[in-house]
Amino acid sequence: MQIKVDSSSLKPLMADLRRVGRALDFKTLGAALVGASKPAVRAVQQEAPVGHDGHQRVSLSRSRGRRNDYRRGGATRQDVRAKAVDGVGKEEVRVLIGVSKKRGKVGWRTHFITVGTIRMRANAFIDRGVNRVIDQVKSSFMGSLITTVQRIVKRASK
Repeated sequence: MQIKVDSSSLKPLMADLRRVGRALDFKTLGAALVGASKPAVRAVQQEAPVGHDGHQRVSLSRSRGRRNDYRRGGATRQDVRAKAVDGVGKEEVRVLIGVSKKRGKVGWRTHFITVGTIRMRANAFIDRGVNRVIDQVKSSFMGSLITTVQRIVKRASK
């Protein structure tokens, strides 16, 4: 899925950043894109399946040895995140919306849900959630970028 942004509206923002010695780099664009994609994260959380009667699990990092936490439902919903990564080709940055695979998170098993298994049909909850709000993410990106640049300029002027 590609999102294109008209760069002519970025010239005033680039001038403000240049004044404080920064540029529209990975960090700035990534922060703006992650901020703009918060509605997509919430939509994916709403679409995520919850098994075992919908019980929410506690964080695995705080479980203190209770191994049945993996069996509780709600772990996939709780671990959804947006992450800025390097772009491909001419892209500066791209955002990945999915389930975290960090230690103590359950992203390692998300492919069982999205692809399916012999006993369970596929459930493309990530695609459904993102497609539901992609227009909102596109329209809020410029607002998020302006907010991010204003925050950088304000910090640099102190």
